[in-house]
Amino acid sequence: MTVVVLAVLAATSCARRSPRRAAPATDDPLEAGWRFACAITNDADDRAACQERIALAYLDRGDSERALVLGEQIENWRRGVVLAEAAAKLAEGGQTNAARARAAEAEAIGRGIQDWQRDRILARAAKSAVFLGQEAEVGRRSAFYRSNPEYRGELAAYQALTLARRGAWTNALAVLDGLADSTHLDVSSWRANGYLLLAKAEPPGSAQTREALAQAWAASARVPGTKRWDVRLGLVEEAVALNEAASARSWLEEVSTNLLAAAPPAYIHAPLVAQLAVRWGLLREAERVAACERAAEPLIRQLQAIEQPALFALLGEAWARLGDTQKGLTYYEHAMALAGQLTNPRPRAMAGVDICLSLERARLRHRPVSEGLNRLLAGFGATHG
Repeated sequence: MTVVVLAVLAATSCARRSPRRAAPATDDPLEAGWRFACAITNDADDRAACQERIALAYLDRGDSERALVLGEQIENWRRGVVLAEAAAKLAEGGQTNAARARAAEAEAIGRGIQDWQRDRILARAAKSAVFLGQEAEVGRRSAFYRSNPEYRGELAAYQALTLARRGAWTNALAVLDGLADSTHLDVSSWRANGYLLLAKAEPPGSAQTREALAQAWAASARVPGTKRWDVRLGLVEEAVALNEAASARSWLEEVSTNLLAAAPPAYIHAPLVAQLAVRWGLLREAERVAACERAAEPLIRQLQAIEQPALFALLGEAWARLGDTQKGLTYYEHAMALAGQLTNPRPRAMAGVDICLSLERARLRHRPVSEGLNRLLAGFGATHG
C-alpha cells in the first residue's frame, strides 16, 4: 500500500522535476487542470484556489481517492475544505470510517486557524455529520452559527437535510422557511440551495422533489443583485438532472427574458450570458444557444484578454452539451489559442484551469483538444507534473 501511495503522489505532485524529463501528455482534462494549477508559482493563494477547484471536480466525477491525494498537497487552508467535502462524499457513499477520519482532519485544520477561513472549514465539515446521522451535532452547529449571517444559511440547510433524511419533511421545510426574514446574500442563497438539497435527497419525480424545487425557485427571488441569476442558473441545471426539464425550461425562459434585456457592465453580463448558453445547450435548444452566442461574443471581446479564454470555453461547453461537438471544438480551440497568447504565466495557467474544468463538465474528450492542452502545458516547461 505504501508503494502504491508513493507512486500516486509522484505522478501528481507539484514538486519540481528535472528539466530533462518532460511530463507525459495527458488526455484527461482534470489531470491537465492540476498541472496548470501547479504551474502557478508566483501566487500561492491563486495556486491553492485552482488546486481546490480541480480536487473538488474529481469529487464531482466520483473519484474521492484522487481528490484526496490532490487535496493533501494543497498548502493552505483550502486543503481543509477539500477534506471536508471528501468526508461528506465518503459518508454519503457509506464509507463511514473513512468519512470520520477525513472529517477529523478537516476539523483539526480549521481549529488551527484564527482567521475567517476557520469558519469556512468548520461549517463545511458539518456536512459529513448529516450523512453520518449525527443529527444532534448538526443541530448544535446550526445553533452556534445562527447569529452569523455568513454561515447561518449553510448550517440551516444541513440541519434541514438531516431532518428530511429521517423523514421529518415538514420540520425540514420549517427550518428553511425560518430564513425567509433575511435578504443577506449568503443566507438567501443558502436558503434556495437548502431546498435544492432536500429535492436531491428525494426520489426524482416524487411530489416532495417537485415541492422542494418549487420552493427553491421561489426562494431564489430574494437573492440580491446579480447573484440571483447565478443561483437560478444553478437551479435550472439541477432541475434537468432531476428529470424536471419542463420546470427547468420554464425557469430558463424567465431568466433569459430578464438577463438578455439587462445591461450591467460587460464583465458581469458576459459570464452570465455564457452560462445561460450552457443551460440552453443542456436543454438541447440550438436556436437559444445561438441567440446567447450572438449576445455573448461582443461582450466577451470587451473584456481584458485574461478573462476571455474561460468565457469562450463556456460557449464551447454550450454547443458540446447540446450535441454539436464540432462547433464546441471550434470554441475550445479558440479559447486555448487566446490562453496561449497570454504572456504572463499566472493568468495563462488560470485560463488553462478554466478550460479544463469546462471540458470536464461537457464530458468532451477529443484528440485536438488534448493536443492543444498539452501544447499549453509545454509552455510552462517540464517542471510540473
